[in-house]
Amino acid sequence: MKFKISNQIIELNNLFKARGAKLFIVGGFVRDSLLGLTPTDIDLASNLTEEQIFSVLQNSHFKYSLGSKKLGTAIISKDDFKCEYTTFRAESYKKGGFHTPEKVCFVNDIKLDAKRRDFTINSLYYDIENQEVMDFFNGEKDLKKKQVKAIISPKYVFASDGLRILRMVRLASELDFKIDKSTYKTAKKMIGQLKDVTKDRLFKEFQLILNAGSKYNFKEVDGLNYLIKLGALPYIFPNLSQYDANGHLKALRASLYHYNNSNKDLKFEAFTIDLCLHIAKIEQIKSSIIATTILTNENTGVSIKQKHFIVNLIKAYEQSFKLKDDLVAKKFLQDHNEVLNSLFKLLNNDNNKNVYQLLEHNYQFMKVHKMPFNLKELAINGTVLKEEFKALQSNLIGKLLNKSLKFCLLDANNNTKTKILNFLKEEIQKDERI
Repeated sequence: MKFKISNQIIELNNLFKARGAKLFIVGGFVRDSLLGLTPTDIDLASNLTEEQIFSVLQNSHFKYSLGSKKLGTAIISKDDFKCEYTTFRAESYKKGGFHTPEKVCFVNDIKLDAKRRDFTINSLYYDIENQEVMDFFNGEKDLKKKQVKAIISPKYVFASDGLRILRMVRLASELDFKIDKSTYKTAKKMIGQLKDVTKDRLFKEFQLILNAGSKYNFKEVDGLNYLIKLGALPYIFPNLSQYDANGHLKALRASLYHYNNSNKDLKFEAFTIDLCLHIAKIEQIKSSIIATTILTNENTGVSIKQKHFIVNLIKAYEQSFKLKDDLVAKKFLQDHNEVLNSLFKLLNNDNNKNVYQLLEHNYQFMKVHKMPFNLKELAINGTVLKEEFKALQSNLIGKLLNKSLKFCLLDANNNTKTKILNFLKEEIQKDERI
């Protein structure tokens, strides 16, 4: 079977051939090509080691940069071409679900290299020279069945690396495949393997799962549903366990309204809102408090900046349903300026239609009349205040600027230096503490 491959790969193959070595394309490129999909990356493999590869490429136009000496990985590039190269290897893991192998041994036998792979559809090799697919675990058969199945045995696969449970879910979601029954049952039994995977790797894979449907535009298989049924979420967000004493998460699937209606760039935020609203309804706690508890940087891969943004987004979402009139709505738009873009996307649906229209109307009004949304858009700043009010204490500057923001909402023409300063003079006279 002849695959469409780039001139750079053909050139690399000729360099390896001249050295007496066979070069193979492995994994996703082979799988996607057989499925008629456009491959998104290229992984190459052979029995040549780091030192030998360096020698092969030394007088060529290809650049070689070492990835991991222990794992035998490197990046080979030329102009806009880039691929990952790996030396054939056998590996063993510590007991548990640790993602990184404890021992690695470089080998010449391609079959030994195939045994370290995870799923049958990922363990396919393409012999570039002979233009044929090498299939050691019936991967082509599983492609036809549209199923994700562990090589050798599911226990063998998941005992080596707990992260493979999440990769199983991601593959099924990306390709719109089912998961082999034995593979799924074993993954559920061994879900505790996730506890040995680092928080950053878990979170990265989780984010890929949330957006998996957009990779090839398949939408039928939702990985999040698999994660809920597998019981994986408390391993990705450990503090969730304190809210799941009575199995609340099992019913989460029915509450994923915003997640199901959100676009790619907002999947995680939408999921978090649905999750927190779901728990809040049961526990009678504010959803923003739940978000603060769940998204702790100490035991999740969520960054402090990301947590701050999402908690503020959820607070804004909660408060948006309490808005009564246009002036209150305009104040709300100022107070939650940093999350407005995401908030509008979340509210733009049939369930939140009234709130969305109220905010959108006032947002457009403020834009048209150039009313300030934040301090940067004010006609004055802290420097102006210091010059105008020489005796003003520094700690009061922020308070006066925020007063000025709200003053500009009372009239579309208020955002001028003269009007704001006159307003502040009156405020200072009224309030002796200022």
